[in-house]
Amino acid sequence: MKTYRHHIITNFPQNTSIFKKLFANIMFLVGVTKITTRPNGLTKDDYHKALHVVRRGDVILVGSLRRVSKFFIRGPVTHAALYIGKGKVIHAISDGVQKDIFREFFSEYDTLAIMRANIEADKKQIIKKSISYAKKQIGKPFNFFLTPSQQELFCSQLINNAFHHANFNTGITNYSEAKDIIRKEIAATRALHPKNFVYANFSLIFASSSLKKYIDEKII
Repeated sequence: MKTYRHHIITNFPQNTSIFKKLFANIMFLVGVTKITTRPNGLTKDDYHKALHVVRRGDVILVGSLRRVSKFFIRGPVTHAALYIGKGKVIHAISDGVQKDIFREFFSEYDTLAIMRANIEADKKQIIKKSISYAKKQIGKPFNFFLTPSQQELFCSQLINNAFHHANFNTGITNYSEAKDIIRKEIAATRALHPKNFVYANFSLIFASSSLKKYIDEKII
């Protein structure tokens, strides 16, 4: 998965300053640097169990605990993606919003959880609209500076927006709807961390063996 290979990020909005491009690339290059050579924490057994239960529209939460980025985004889950079926996910990474293969998560990340939206009515339609929204965002740049812009997206912002677009209340504030700068910044901070999906209007469907200890200790 290119996400975690050192390379130069080139996908930025028009008129992005050289300083911001440089800063974003430094953040990326430092963040993906490994701090340990141990194998990742997900197993083949985790993959087969997850593949058996995952469904279209599920939110995939994963954690990269072997890289410097774990110090920026604390906790056992550090990234969110939307499962769109047929072994594919859509997520916002440093290169922007893109489609990737679900299986590849199991060779890159250390923890994984599957969350399912608690949809009471019109489930198929809500899932369809959420996935359709996410697909339309493919190619948009990553939101390195956590701005309210809808032309740049970070991982949990993409997922939250997708469900809000389908008129499903995730239970997580959609800060782009806030009416003033202060409220937007506060809401952005709350909406930022992927673990918020655990406490929102979603149910835990699967947790990798490496994540269960964090759940038992109520760290997540």
